[in-house]
Amino acid sequence: MNTVLSGTWRIVLTAAHGVRLEPVELHLRAQVRAQTRPLWSRTVACPPLPGREAVVAAARRDILAGRPVEFHAPCGFGKTTLLRNLASGAVRAPSVYVRVGSAPLDDVLQMVVDRLYSSPEPVKPTRAECEAIIRGCRALMVLDDVPPGSPIPNQLAASLQGCGLVIGSTRPVLTGLGGSRMLHGLPPDAALDLYARSLGRGLGASEVPDVRRLLVALDGRPLHIKQAAALVRSGEFTASRLAEEAAAAGPEGLDRLSLRRLDGVKRRALTVLTLFGGALLPAALVSGVGDIAFVLQYLDELHRDGLAEHPDDRFASPCAGRRAISNNSSVRSTTPERCAASPTGSPTPPDLMPWRHWRRR
Repeated sequence: MNTVLSGTWRIVLTAAHGVRLEPVELHLRAQVRAQTRPLWSRTVACPPLPGREAVVAAARRDILAGRPVEFHAPCGFGKTTLLRNLASGAVRAPSVYVRVGSAPLDDVLQMVVDRLYSSPEPVKPTRAECEAIIRGCRALMVLDDVPPGSPIPNQLAASLQGCGLVIGSTRPVLTGLGGSRMLHGLPPDAALDLYARSLGRGLGASEVPDVRRLLVALDGRPLHIKQAAALVRSGEFTASRLAEEAAAAGPEGLDRLSLRRLDGVKRRALTVLTLFGGALLPAALVSGVGDIAFVLQYLDELHRDGLAEHPDDRFASPCAGRRAISNNSSVRSTTPERCAASPTGSPTPPDLMPWRHWRRR
């Protein structure tokens, strides 16, 4: 038997009767709240970000001054890496990182609370309770993948005064609050260092001019720098040729070249990540949905080649990967039919399903 506390109700799931609703006594909710444990100590500090020192320092000043901070840029400029660094707890604790996507405000608040505390049994606080919990610990909320035009950042800034707020989006979403910055590519030397580290070897003097030309064509975008290094490392391309491709087709041209060299299994793994719209997935779920054995090996290689994100023990498709897959029907066709079993074509795992849909299962 499983139970969930939601507002003033206990939801009991039983094999015999389906779902049973029971009113929750106030002392029971107080007992569960008293047993709630903070998760802040689980936050792992991120290493410094070469080339982003000035950006991190400016964001730190605004966060400590209580001002909201926003970074906006197209995909591939390193927003997620920067936001995870700011959410590591080094700037302010407690700090939580949440990907917003299409989630409504109530789900975002629930995700923030779930990353701040754990309890002996599942709890679904009301919106007011979530806000009280977050205000009580003055948390720094780092929200990534916020869709353009979303009202959520402004709603949180108004209702959770005293808490910190950092936003990542493709276009500005904060209105009237200031603190919005466009994130640019890495400086030349930092971009060259990232390329060499991704390549796995030092650069010869004769290679540097072509590589610098390539990095300029890529606008210093970290994601595409990793993709370029993977293509050169494969032996199929030179930095000079990739510079010409990027100059002609733009940095997004590397998405197409990267997909072209993937074998069927890697394509299937990437397609599974893409179908879940950027959600962070455990490797076991990717293995089951895509029918892929030894999936960790393939996911690690996709991450190394700049085609998958790998925070903690989960994986996700960056927006560049989702865009490339959506434009490539041959890649989509490599995924088993059950990947498109849902009406939207984007199945959602039970542990990631928004609360408003959970009762319908």
